[in-house]
Amino acid sequence: MLRMSDAMNAEAKRPNHAKRQRYAAAFARIDEARSAGFAIEAIMICESVITDRMVSHFVRLRKAGGTIANREVRKMLDGAADGDVKHVSTGHLVGALEAVFDDFGEEKFARLPERIRSWVDLRNRAAHAFVKTHPFAKSYDEPLEAFVARLDACAETGTELARTLDAWTRRKGAIAL
Repeated sequence: MLRMSDAMNAEAKRPNHAKRQRYAAAFARIDEARSAGFAIEAIMICESVITDRMVSHFVRLRKAGGTIANREVRKMLDGAADGDVKHVSTGHLVGALEAVFDDFGEEKFARLPERIRSWVDLRNRAAHAFVKTHPFAKSYDEPLEAFVARLDACAETGTELARTLDAWTRRKGAIAL
């Protein structure tokens, strides 16, 4: 019979197992949220996946001795090495990705950092604009139905980008950095 410590040791020897489980759960939750009409939840999970993939890429790149152009991303990684992980904006991560990006000549990866940057703007407007208006305004420029449709489109695009970036980081990790 396996004791808990034996199970934990076995899990520690498979560091990607927990990550794979989280990713499977994240993508399942994105699909469930979108199906149930909870686009903002799906968008936020997409952002989590996208951010994680970029951070993981830069950790691998740094371990391989690669250069990271963005100062904020370098500071975040320095803090991580000391156990003090600093927050870095998705915009800084995308900027750093643009500096090292290679699309492998594949259409699905074409302009990926640019597409992520555009999506981050849509994500910001989706996450912060459900009820927000100018302090003196009592109306919205966009009907609620149109706003909800825009949320759905943002969730769909975020899902596609999260899957594409995940595929890109796996491909990039499979070759020497």
